[in-house]
Amino acid sequence: MDYLIELNIKYKKQIDELKQQVYETTARKLALGEKYSSLKEEVAALQESDAYSPIRGDTVDEFLALHINKLDKNISIARVKPSVYQIGGKRV
Repeated sequence: MDYLIELNIKYKKQIDELKQQVYETTARKLALGEKYSSLKEEVAALQESDAYSPIRGDTVDEFLALHINKLDKNISIARVKPSVYQIGGKRV
């Protein structure tokens, strides 16, 4: 039992210092989270704006854009010419 008391006395200061460091780090993390939350929102908005933009007046392109933009996936698609698209590495 005396051994445990000696250990407690020996390491109490170090443990208290580590607890204080954890507390301070957590406080800094929360402060940074609040500081940069608006940036996170802006990034999310920019990622959402990667929607496919159709050529106005091209019915097929507008129809394709309507359905592609409903998906939760980031699809690489480019219009080559009317009714011809490059999707990923394939031309369709």
